[in-house]
Amino acid sequence: MAHVRRKFETALDNDKVRAGYALTQALYSTERKAREAGCSL
Repeated sequence: MAHVRRKFETALDNDKVRAGYALTQALYSTERKAREAGCSL
């Protein structure tokens, strides 16, 4: 997941709105749900 997150953080320079949405809504949410379920990231 960290590798994917870094790509979106880099993309913030090019398209802040879409990359920011992907980070806050999709990736962080998915990571939080995985941790809550006891999955290893």
